[in-house]
Amino acid sequence: ISSSAHGHLWPDAFDTLMYLQKSLRQTRALVFLMGLSLIPGCATHRLQTDVDKIPSQALPPAETGRIHEISQKLNRTAGADESEFMLLPDNLNSLRWRVLLADLAEQSIDVQYYLIDRDDSSRYFSMALVRAANRGVRIRLLVDDVFLMNRDDRIAAWSEHPHIEIRVFNPWHKRGSLVQRGLEYLGYSERLNQRMHNKLFAVDNRIAIIGGRNIGDAYFGLSDKYNFRDLDVIVAGPMVDKVSDSFDLYWNDEWTVSASAFARPDREAPLKEHMVREGAALLAASDKAGTAGLLKPIPSKDFLDHLLSNSVYGQAWAVYDDPPSEMANQQGVRKIDQLEDIDSAIERELLIASPYLVPSEIFMDKLQQLSQRGVRVRLLTNSLASTNHTMVHSGYRPWRRRLIDAGIELYEYRADAGDTAGVLAAGMEGGFTSLHTKTFVIDREFVYLGSLNMDPRSFHINTEMGLLVASPQLAEQVAVLLEREMDPENAWRVTRDDEGRLAWTS
Repeated sequence: ISSSAHGHLWPDAFDTLMYLQKSLRQTRALVFLMGLSLIPGCATHRLQTDVDKIPSQALPPAETGRIHEISQKLNRTAGADESEFMLLPDNLNSLRWRVLLADLAEQSIDVQYYLIDRDDSSRYFSMALVRAANRGVRIRLLVDDVFLMNRDDRIAAWSEHPHIEIRVFNPWHKRGSLVQRGLEYLGYSERLNQRMHNKLFAVDNRIAIIGGRNIGDAYFGLSDKYNFRDLDVIVAGPMVDKVSDSFDLYWNDEWTVSASAFARPDREAPLKEHMVREGAALLAASDKAGTAGLLKPIPSKDFLDHLLSNSVYGQAWAVYDDPPSEMANQQGVRKIDQLEDIDSAIERELLIASPYLVPSEIFMDKLQQLSQRGVRVRLLTNSLASTNHTMVHSGYRPWRRRLIDAGIELYEYRADAGDTAGVLAAGMEGGFTSLHTKTFVIDREFVYLGSLNMDPRSFHINTEMGLLVASPQLAEQVAVLLEREMDPENAWRVTRDDEGRLAWTS
């Protein structure tokens, strides 16, 4: 997207990247030929682009089963337009909630993620989906292609199951090596740069989980490298049907490709063989700290009673982008952009948590205007030590002084945060802790929860989704969580000293 189309949205680093991308287009053929000369023996596997897809829609809300019963109990005390919400700040329990809901499913499970990893938590999650499919539950799994290298056999094998259908968003057509994918990116960078960052898990069209977590050990407190401080929310009520509409929009979009297109007859292994390997790998890892807890039965009554007694109510709006194909046809809209205009409704306080923060001039001006109006603005992002994307941090770095000078209270999450309750599974010792929570709270009355980062990629390139909820109770709960993360033991307060230098205080 050009700077002229939306004002100056990019800091200098991003303008430079856009210029380099333009230069690459001009030398694309030469680079492509040079690359081919370097890999004469590299095997090539191409996507089968002629595979047909059969459109499908979310099934009506289930009328039987435990999830139906729970949703009915939750709905009894809610208003006509209200949905029910319960925060999931605990990493491991967020995974166990997904598995529990899958085990209780009667009718359908719709899964949409940017990343599903190849680790213990992903195996645990995948096996729950297969158990549900074996009971006759319809599984629709939609995942972005950016992290799916060398997994075509597994994708194709899973599609063998009569109740599992997998689709991949915006895949590379070259399915060979990383070098081949890189060369394809040079030729089709505009398309391949657009990724589906949405995160949704909907069961029986009655209960859904929405938030910042992908599927992988780092999101559930099980990584020995680093673990995320993250946040999801369980949703029940009429809002589930709305987010199911967003799933259908992507599921049936022309940018998604059926799993059968990834099949390789010469290497394909049956689903049963894949599942035996997954189960064996999970058992082999069960003696590790944290992973052992995955094999213990989930106390479903305790979990469900907790949901019934801790849910809050509120009106909500599903905020999600139309797929890029709709945008290209000039029929779609970036609904996430609506959040850019929400500043006019803020009167007293704005709390923001964004792991990847690269302000634009427009965003910077809005924050400064809020501060000048007397609104207290507090912003939490990652420090250099806690970020898992150093390049993005380099885009944030030049904005520190301007944020502070504008009256913004700036906090950077500590890699050695003192309060890691809910981050690490019992017995785990990760290398460092990183912020991954994506939320903002307005006047302790409205709260956004979803996949959106406060950077140009989220606002203008990737697709995103989330909920804007009008609920003082839920907003207060999120505000309390953010204030705890801003405590000196968990975050650096970034200010300027008497000589104008940046100072980090704990």
